[in-house]
Amino acid sequence: MATRNNDLFAAIDLGSNSFHMLVVRQIGHSVQTMAKVKRKVRLAAGLDDSLNLSKEAMERGWQCLRLFAQRLQYLPPENVKIVATATLRLANNVDQFVTQAEQILGRRINIISGEQEAALIYQGAAYTSAGQPHRLIIDIGGASTEMIIGHDFDIHQAVSLNMGCVRFTTQFFNAGRFSATAFELATEAAKHEAQALVTSYQQFGWQQCLGSSGTVQAIQEVLLSQELDDQITLSRMHHLRDQIISCERLEQLNIKGLAEDRKPVFAGGLAILIGLFETFGITGMSISGGALREGLIYGMINQPIEPGVRQSTLSALIHKYHIEPRHAEQCRATALALFAHYKNQWPIECHEGEELLGCVALLHELGLTVGFADSHKHAEYILNVTQQPGFSKIQQALLATLLGNSKGEIDSQSIESLRGYKAEQAFGLLRILRWSILLTSHRSSSLILPSEILTDGVDTHWNMPAGWRSSHPLTAADLLEEQAIQAKVGWKFNVSSLKTPSH
Repeated sequence: MATRNNDLFAAIDLGSNSFHMLVVRQIGHSVQTMAKVKRKVRLAAGLDDSLNLSKEAMERGWQCLRLFAQRLQYLPPENVKIVATATLRLANNVDQFVTQAEQILGRRINIISGEQEAALIYQGAAYTSAGQPHRLIIDIGGASTEMIIGHDFDIHQAVSLNMGCVRFTTQFFNAGRFSATAFELATEAAKHEAQALVTSYQQFGWQQCLGSSGTVQAIQEVLLSQELDDQITLSRMHHLRDQIISCERLEQLNIKGLAEDRKPVFAGGLAILIGLFETFGITGMSISGGALREGLIYGMINQPIEPGVRQSTLSALIHKYHIEPRHAEQCRATALALFAHYKNQWPIECHEGEELLGCVALLHELGLTVGFADSHKHAEYILNVTQQPGFSKIQQALLATLLGNSKGEIDSQSIESLRGYKAEQAFGLLRILRWSILLTSHRSSSLILPSEILTDGVDTHWNMPAGWRSSHPLTAADLLEEQAIQAKVGWKFNVSSLKTPSH
């Protein structure tokens, strides 16, 4: 019996280094990822000096597409988009590859221009990444690099540059040899390729720089494995470059956090990104939530998707797990009110600390639909095993860990082992979250807050309104218990009531 699956959509990207397939399901104003398949095909490595694809490279591609074809046969043709990028744009014998590929897939393959590729990358990143509206997005592929600058969903300029991680590795690190000279030549070549864009891009400006390629993901994974956060900076890339040079040869390349399948092309991609940082004066880069494939998906979906990806994610979680919006918002307001006081006293100004605190406060009852007992642990599990658009891996790990410690005893080790955040930052956010949950647990329309907060930077004392304890005895008892819990991990926390003024 035929199955239509009208709510399923698939996007396939025949890239120069890897082939990717993304399958999603449309649910209201959002999408749910159903499958992601990636295979290293390395088409670009199969291009000879005459720009002809080798039979071996084409066979690797066809074999991958035979895997994809099984999933596609159950989707409506109009719900599938397949695009090919730089290497197939260049290959003289592209028709030979595409004819066989289309027979395998039973679908048409569209070979898109560099500018079309750049535009799709920007749309995919814009729909799936939270942050500032003025964006510079960089995607380093196997044979081309796309640089796009824009505001919100509007593209100002989109350019595809003739350089990629496979091409640069072949050109500058041939036979798997690494040297300072080779890196300098590769970096200078990247600078030369991008130089014509500098004036127009810097005049338009950007508030946020995002990377969306395998190279950027690999750099981020190495940084996290080396106990750093996920911000890519020039100094950190210089350190990675020096690590590669010290290894001298590909077979000796052993960098903590660098995946085996990324090693052959890592040097080329890193040299390109260093060159772009130095040319454009980029100070930092985060990873985007999506790119080309997501751009294809959102282009197919007729129903408008809410542009605020992080807010859309929060709204979907609140709806799915039956969180009471009014109570969630009251907890968030309480958390932000406390944050406003403590931010000048405690080291809690981590990257987006205030916004992430507001997010986790909204989600503090996420696990209740699973069960009341250990609901905070259920919430932690949900965030640890799902992907939430608009949040990076380390941001999602922070939210999950905070939720897992939002009730009961505090697991200090789980906080201290978080990557990308200093322990004292996470501990500060956790204390505020726990207080906010206690102060709003009565589910009343009135907001309970201390009249006065005294702190020396770690220990803290609250003075509550006069007569508060007698009118809120259960909350007072909860705060007394919280004093004992925080004392176990070395924090002093005391609460007293202001005296009623005498007349």
